[in-house]
Amino acid sequence: MSSVKFLDFALNQLPHETTDQIVMVGLMNVWYVINHYLPIEMVRPANKATFALCLSKIGQPHLSMDALVDQMFDFLSDKEDIQTALKWLQSQYIQIDQNLRYMLTNQQKD
Repeated sequence: MSSVKFLDFALNQLPHETTDQIVMVGLMNVWYVINHYLPIEMVRPANKATFALCLSKIGQPHLSMDALVDQMFDFLSDKEDIQTALKWLQSQYIQIDQNLRYMLTNQQKD
């Protein structure tokens, strides 16, 4: 399976996963593929798509929010997403649609 096909598969499958460990390992594998195997012109769009996927998983009760947020920051590459993340760091929590969803840990703020 090519890196592009794997990435497409993973980004389509991960939204349906409900097991914490599968999501975390899947995101680690996606990160590795993006950073080591994708053509350079695909890196930014892949990071943006993965960041959005992580954001959509925040608040799901079956997932470790600390681990998910830790990995989510690894996919920042788009200017708009970076500005959003900076706002989160300043406010010390992740807010989506006016709802407090996740309070950042001290390690995540550093």
